[in-house]
Amino acid sequence: MRRPILLLAVIILLSSTGKTQAAFIVGGPGDPGNGNSFPFGSSSIVAYQQVYAASNFTGPMSISGLTFYNNNAAFAGTTINTATYTVQLSTTNAAVNGLSNTFASNLGGDNQIVFSGVLSGTAFPSFTINTSLFNYDPTAGNLLMTIFKTGATSSGGSVFNDARNGTAGGLFSRKYSLSSTTTADNAGFDSNWGLVTGFETAPANAVPAPAGLLLAMTGLPLLVGMMRRRLTPAVAS
Repeated sequence: MRRPILLLAVIILLSSTGKTQAAFIVGGPGDPGNGNSFPFGSSSIVAYQQVYAASNFTGPMSISGLTFYNNNAAFAGTTINTATYTVQLSTTNAAVNGLSNTFASNLGGDNQIVFSGVLSGTAFPSFTINTSLFNYDPTAGNLLMTIFKTGATSSGGSVFNDARNGTAGGLFSRKYSLSSTTTADNAGFDSNWGLVTGFETAPANAVPAPAGLLLAMTGLPLLVGMMRRRLTPAVAS
């Protein structure tokens, strides 16, 4: 029975590839007693970009979610501004504190929409946007997060997420727009500003869960057949 059991263990291991690991946090814990409402707590934001220095990351990772924090008890009752959020990730040549005012100019060639949908509700003490997998290799450039926001409600949405407000020291920086999805309308608030971000990760270059499940399904009949041959008594001739 050892070989079937070993085969079953291999199938289970392969089918579990892609499970989320703990968040890798960049910029924490944020400025004490402060936060920032852009982009999740403000109805006025329509476009937001934040670039993270490659030096924040220890090696390649498959990003499976983005977590934003709200650890200030004074903001415990605050909520996300209800809207449709489209989140993109890419590897960029744009520098921290050097984002172009033209959003498209900052995008990397591997730009990928990793989430699109309505976000709303409580944001305390954190909330996570589960994304499709994005494989990021810090040796290829910095990491860029782009968020476009439509259908925002004028009421509701008051969260102040943990942030570095001019104190990021080269960890990350941002650009944003109050009116356009093409061009940033701020010139002075990009340097060393941005949200503390947790990157939920799967093993680097992970196989998405459906592929692992398919592998398990195709291997199961083989396992059953082997076990039957083991258990069927020999018939004397």
